[in-house]
Amino acid sequence: MSGGRYDMTRVRGIDLRTPLRLRSAFAFPLQTRESRREVLIGAALLLLPGLGWLLNMGHRIQMVHNMQAGVVPWPSWRGYGRLLKYGTVTFLGMVEYYLPAIGFGFLAGWKDSTALLIAGWQVAGYSFGTVFSQRFDLFDTTPDIRR
Repeated sequence: MSGGRYDMTRVRGIDLRTPLRLRSAFAFPLQTRESRREVLIGAALLLLPGLGWLLNMGHRIQMVHNMQAGVVPWPSWRGYGRLLKYGTVTFLGMVEYYLPAIGFGFLAGWKDSTALLIAGWQVAGYSFGTVFSQRFDLFDTTPDIRR
């Protein structure tokens, strides 16, 4: 740190091997000129409702694919059709995951039932808990990185 500003030259080379810290998490997408350019492209695309979000999600997936393959994560704003496909598949997975809770929410609104609303909340919480209780250590990313 110098003069209250963060020195980006000291954080070069943040990758999957870098320990996850608040500073490295925020510095990662800003560490190179290319990465900063891609953040701005993503921000501009968010002005397109729906489509911009799907493209940004696809971009994140592509970056992770690149890093897991040992390739530099940037540039990843290439092949917009592929990015849209990745983003759409990810979005549909999220919808499928929350579908039981969404269903309970609509049913609770239709029946004006607080009990059903609480049940929907519990279904969502149970699903989340079930997914993560299968892993012994939530913060051990080694098995995930090996995939």
